[in-house]
Amino acid sequence: GGKFDAREDQLVTGCVLASYITFDLSPELALNAPARIEHIPADLVAKVRARVAAAGLTLNDADFEALLAKVWPSLLKMKRRDEKYTAARAKLFTTPQGRAYLRELSIDELPGLTTPETTAIMLALCETLGMQIHFVAPAFGFQKNMPSPDNAALRALIAKQWAVCEKFDASIGFHSGSGKSAENYQVMGQVTGSRLEIKTSGRYTYEM
Repeated sequence: GGKFDAREDQLVTGCVLASYITFDLSPELALNAPARIEHIPADLVAKVRARVAAAGLTLNDADFEALLAKVWPSLLKMKRRDEKYTAARAKLFTTPQGRAYLRELSIDELPGLTTPETTAIMLALCETLGMQIHFVAPAFGFQKNMPSPDNAALRALIAKQWAVCEKFDASIGFHSGSGKSAENYQVMGQVTGSRLEIKTSGRYTYEM
């Protein structure tokens, strides 16, 4: 979040043993200060548009540009911190295996249920910026500490997201995963072929 900006170098160094980093866009999104679309490099916009099209999705131009403008400030910070973290690991580790780490992009802070188009745009943006995303966390409408009541509807939602994730070689992170039913977890695993991450509260992690 913004309160950590002044000491991000110390944070990067302090986290250097973490091999899995979740990038959360919500602090910048909460500022409600979108970029101007003309300030985003035109070649990057074109590459993102082409990558999403190659993944088989059709974009609404107005929605596409609105999302780009909304998330651009967040992604600039993400890119800056990712570069610092990559450099810190390169300094302290000597092998490719040691320097590598997994990136998760949390997009469930964006309004409403996450559409496949939004997921594709976000993954394409990160890919174009040189940040491979290993796990992406869309919004599935989960309530904290409550099971999802309709497994058929949940399966359909996950399937739509998974169809996009496969095109970007990304797995799905399920946030607000605490307190779901056994059937919910089974659906998550079945649709993704067990390529998933489930974020739970500390209490549930301890119980597991």
